[in-house]
Amino acid sequence: MRILIADDDSGMRLSLEERLTSWGYRVVSCVDGEEALMTLLSPSAPSVGILDWTMPGYEGPEICPRVRQRSRSSKPYLILLTARNSRDDIVEGLISGADDYVAKPYDARELWARLQLALRVVNLQDRLTELEATRQAIAGPQTFGDLLPLCAHCKGIRNDQEDWQSLESFLGSRDGLQFTHSICPDCIAEVYEPTLNPVRSRG
Repeated sequence: MRILIADDDSGMRLSLEERLTSWGYRVVSCVDGEEALMTLLSPSAPSVGILDWTMPGYEGPEICPRVRQRSRSSKPYLILLTARNSRDDIVEGLISGADDYVAKPYDARELWARLQLALRVVNLQDRLTELEATRQAIAGPQTFGDLLPLCAHCKGIRNDQEDWQSLESFLGSRDGLQFTHSICPDCIAEVYEPTLNPVRSRG
């Protein structure tokens, strides 16, 4: 999993980078809020962002709502890592759109545990996105309106131009379907077998 670190304190940033790398994460480092926001809004955004509160450009709580507003279904899991740890600060940070909050100086075991939670959430989010994509693929494009005029005699369908088409032609023009002809087992038994075996059909 790729993790973004945004902190204008070079010592803190390098320390975090070394620790996360030792835990097996791939790290993207940013020196200010503007760089962090651009990275988190990019198509190849890291799955998790660890944001300092006070940075040049944008502060951590300013970045969170901007990331939340983007249209992509999978959004980064955002953690505020800051020395501002009063109750009001925590509430403000979470309301801004952060998923979690870790106070500086951070405890390495706590940060590791928080990242494990982030990993579970990201994996679940990715799985839900895959399931939705599969559901839409199975359902297919919804191209029809609520009602289709169907001829009661020939089973033709009236299209949007008020012309009548065969069912095969109509579906082919809407969804690109192509048809081949076959005979189902019930029709074989009811229609063709009596013709092929007239003696047996008379009983």
